[in-house]
Amino acid sequence: MKSLWFEAPREVVIREEEAPVPVGGEVLVRGLASAVSQGSEMLLYRGEGPTPFDASMNAATYPTRYGYSWVGRLADHTRVFGLLPHADVHVVSPGSLRILPVDVPPARATLAANLETAITCAWDAEVAFGERVTVFGGGVVGLLIAWILQRTASVRVIERSLTRRSLAEQLGALATHDEAGVVIEATGDTTMLDAAISDTAPGGRVVVASFYGDRTGAVAVGD
Repeated sequence: MKSLWFEAPREVVIREEEAPVPVGGEVLVRGLASAVSQGSEMLLYRGEGPTPFDASMNAATYPTRYGYSWVGRLADHTRVFGLLPHADVHVVSPGSLRILPVDVPPARATLAANLETAITCAWDAEVAFGERVTVFGGGVVGLLIAWILQRTASVRVIERSLTRRSLAEQLGALATHDEAGVVIEATGDTTMLDAAISDTAPGGRVVVASFYGDRTGAVAVGD
């Protein structure tokens, strides 16, 4: 089997290893797709993982494996999702897997973990019907948040990338309002929190969806 390892900060390798053997009710799952988390995994890659939040991202744990957006196939061809690191084979308890609908392609199914995060952010924002929302950041999480909220709210996505802005438009995030009652910061950039606050209407709410790791930034809260 092949598996991906973070050997040290900024050093990643793919190892050839002997595949594990199922024991005690475990099942063997063969990989179909595994998505890279640009936020969390880049923190681990750079050695900026937040140790108190997630001990598995502590630099002292290198070499280590990581990943949580994995889709595979059981022996009976049932497709499943697991919060599992990158590898082409896993042996796990069936209880750690979720069966996928047959009409969802494996690559799309890797978005399940990010969609869970987006739903949680939408809940935390407590968006009222018809409210104006601005999402800072058009990455995977930001776009999924916009996709969810645009069903009941006026949603605008602020993003530098032309490609990501085009995707936001395709998902229906076309609003052009200025201040918003809810602003969601999903850029992963600590310097953008000030911009998010300044874009929020008086009495509005800011929800931070970003994962900053060990990085910190000054926030102008005087106003």
